Amino acid sequence: MSPDTEQRLSRALEDLVSTPPFSPDVDLIEQRGRARKRRATARAAIGAGISAVAAVAAVGALGVPSRSTSTAGGRPTTTSTAPVDTPLIQLADYIKSNPDERTGDATLIRRNQILPDGKHINVLDLYGDNGTYYFATTLRGLPAEVRAGRSQGDGVFQREVQAAIDAATGDVATARIQMALAPDPSGSQPSTDSAIANAQRAPEVITLDNWIWENSMDALIAGAGKPQVREGVLRILATLPGVTVTSTTTDRQPTLTLRASAPEVFSGYQEQLTINAATGIPVSFGGGAVGHAPSVTITYGVSRVSLADVAAGKV
Repeated sequence: MSPDTEQRLSRALEDLVSTPPFSPDVDLIEQRGRARKRRATARAAIGAGISAVAAVAAVGALGVPSRSTSTAGGRPTTTSTAPVDTPLIQLADYIKSNPDERTGDATLIRRNQILPDGKHINVLDLYGDNGTYYFATTLRGLPAEVRAGRSQGDGVFQREVQAAIDAATGDVATARIQMALAPDPSGSQPSTDSAIANAQRAPEVITLDNWIWENSMDALIAGAGKPQVREGVLRILATLPGVTVTSTTTDRQPTLTLRASAPEVFSGYQEQLTINAATGIPVSFGGGAVGHAPSVTITYGVSRVSLADVAAGKV
């Protein structure tokens, strides 16, 4: 899709929600913690607010590249190509040159989510390199899901991951459109008219950049065990004008915190994603009203595993 077509699509999506004015239900947004209608299909059996136990973890123990510790905001001004020198591009370049490859054919995510009422929910997500996605509330329950082939998600995570790979290996401008439209179950890029029609059926969508932000976070988690996916997601996120980047420290480890505001998320609402400053592996997520501490937080534990070992109960 050409930059001109992308701009027209983005403007059309904005027009869809400009009248009548959009008034977000912030409490509902916070309770759902990023859950979207298209994501609910992938996790229909999971329910709202599912997560997995794990302290913050990184797959690799790489040294932190000095250039990734900049405190700059990295706020790109273009919507079609990635900027040349921002913290996200610097980290993407570092990951490309220093891939922390791990053995296995799947990425296991242990999630711990804290809801607005303080309740903790711990669950597991298993993303196979073959596009399968398995969910369980306990590690003991995961082998049966894999053995039975109860893959969920209708391939949405695989399409999001592929968009990230395409961003790492090809044209970022094209890959960001693929990322925005990845939830389309056909697995192909629908026409501009089709995408607009989908937006009309999903009034919570604000702009094209909102789709890119949300789906990129999915891809980063689903592909957390694969450096090429992390690289591609960072290159896509670097194109978003509403995302700022700040150097932070989490559990005494250097991290980068990405904060998204409108148009990447609802007006008056803010999301932040913290990643390892050397690997790009997701560390935590938070969402809440602008100017307040996150009311929903998630921490991620990431490991590389074998589907066969999981099925055999060896993980």
